[in-house]
Amino acid sequence: SDDRLDIAEAQYRAFLSLCGNPGLEFSPVPSADVDEFWHTHITDTVKYGKDCAELFGRFIHHSPFGADMSAQEKTEAHQNFLKTREAIQSATGITDSFEAAARCCRKCSIYPGSGEDLAATRERPFHGFRAEQKLQ
Repeated sequence: SDDRLDIAEAQYRAFLSLCGNPGLEFSPVPSADVDEFWHTHITDTVKYGKDCAELFGRFIHHSPFGADMSAQEKTEAHQNFLKTREAIQSATGITDSFEAAARCCRKCSIYPGSGEDLAATRERPFHGFRAEQKLQ
């Protein structure tokens, strides 16, 4: 829906601000909706590069989590997800839509103890024209 897209856009912008903060003491972890927005933005590498340079003075790299993460790495990533969620909620005032379980790049779940194959169940709700319009 348009409301969901607007919320995802606001959360994505707040997420990128976190990523661009050199003093941040944790590595931000996106929700599935934020990650989908990021994938749509980064697909246009020239625009994404220019946006990063203009906003942050440097390129913000996307580093997907791998399925081969250790239990300790998953726990740390989940803690970072919770910190990310709190920071984004504080920045946007949106408190009810950031996903409860962190997922990145449709390839893994970083929620500790989850063996669920999220890649098989995740939709691509923002891929294509509508999200691209939001990013222009």
